[in-house]
Amino acid sequence: MPPYLPVELLLPIFTQIRDEPDSLLFPNLNLFSCSLVCRFWYQCAFPLLLEGNNLYLNRDINKHTNLQLRRLADLMTESKRYGLSHAMLVEWVEIVVSKLFVPRLHTKGLDRRRIGMIDRLLRALQPQLNIIGLNLEGISKPNEIRNLHDIVSKLLPSLDSVATLRITHLSSFPPLEPKGLLCTFKPFASSSSKSPPIPPPHPILPLIQRLAPTLQHLHLTSAKLTPPILQTLRACPNIRTTRFHRISYKVTPTDFADTVAAWPNLQHLSILHPETYIPLGETIALLASSRPTLQTLDLDNSGAQEPDSVYHNLRTLLHHSALTLTSLTLPAPSNVPGPATSPETSNALFAFLVTLPLPNLDTLDLSLLGETLTSAPMVDTSPTSSATPLPWPSLRRLDTAGCSALSPAFLRAVITDCPRLEVVRTSFIHREYDEVQTVLTEGGFVRRENRGEWVGMGQPWVKYRPGSYRGFVGFDAYGY
Repeated sequence: MPPYLPVELLLPIFTQIRDEPDSLLFPNLNLFSCSLVCRFWYQCAFPLLLEGNNLYLNRDINKHTNLQLRRLADLMTESKRYGLSHAMLVEWVEIVVSKLFVPRLHTKGLDRRRIGMIDRLLRALQPQLNIIGLNLEGISKPNEIRNLHDIVSKLLPSLDSVATLRITHLSSFPPLEPKGLLCTFKPFASSSSKSPPIPPPHPILPLIQRLAPTLQHLHLTSAKLTPPILQTLRACPNIRTTRFHRISYKVTPTDFADTVAAWPNLQHLSILHPETYIPLGETIALLASSRPTLQTLDLDNSGAQEPDSVYHNLRTLLHHSALTLTSLTLPAPSNVPGPATSPETSNALFAFLVTLPLPNLDTLDLSLLGETLTSAPMVDTSPTSSATPLPWPSLRRLDTAGCSALSPAFLRAVITDCPRLEVVRTSFIHREYDEVQTVLTEGGFVRRENRGEWVGMGQPWVKYRPGSYRGFVGFDAYGY
């Protein structure tokens, strides 16, 4: 008689544990515990852990109670001790800083026990842990800022292998005020008194400095970008991806351009939905001169004052990155007259784009061009036409919302020449909306009702293919 249950009995038992209805945690802690009993149980249970795992849900450790979090940290620590692979179940940890506070008499203190559990978990996940997310929403008062300093200081040693940093709701915190009765007598201080101490650096700056050797991907969302942050980011030589979404810019265009140009390995640059506007002309010029091979180039400069010369540099940049680009958002048209030697317009840029071979382009967003795109190339799609097909064979998503004057003939050409096209967003206020609907319908596209968050951003049309999931290609992938 063997000293252990046969695999034919273990697998049904482990499957029941994995699929138990009350388990909302990923990874499943009960099955995790079973996989640590012995090597044989590990070989049986770990594939089920992988199969039922959800890397996206795993990032949210805020749903764990302190007891559950301590258990997860203990299990991961034991796994690391015996050289097992459980750490690959959690590649992204997101920390909501406000959840680490506990109410006190007149202030908020730190839940140091929970912070210690998070620290143990992060240490156990090394070196497989790749992504750290920090949600700083609501962190603005001096006491909260001091607590954030303490949290970052505690967790810093556990983050040596992190390659991706995601920060949301980053504010430009005011200087920390000194404590004590001396503050009361500050107005009466003599002119000969010592100057006030230099305020401590932003709590996030030491974190970025610590991650500088390994940091490759930086995502800032709903944040305020300040000169000290840019200066710190320039010292991160391995940056490959930067996403600045819903950013309030407190920096000059030159400082921003110099920072972006300081990343020689940059492959993905996404600047979308700015809260305050910043001209991107200098950034585009520096990138064009450095000849990068970008895969993502999303440039939202809505409302900024750009000279016409920005289009010449943009054409150069697109030419250098043509073979590698997968996502492209063209910037808004210039609204400052340029010199006579650079009479570029949005229509001229678009005419250049339709002749530029972009073999890997997956997503093209023209929405920022708006009504200025009035004379888009009229592509003849008749059977007897000898016109050159659009050189975008991999295009799957096209956004023309806001381009109310865009020619329906262009949409017909895209549908004809881009066989992988799955999603098209068009404008309700298009001057030829009836003809646009006809072109899309004849091309096999079906109009989708806007979800709440997309109202006002144009009408999505998706490709209908019998047998595809829900009948619509691209619906779930793009959130339409």
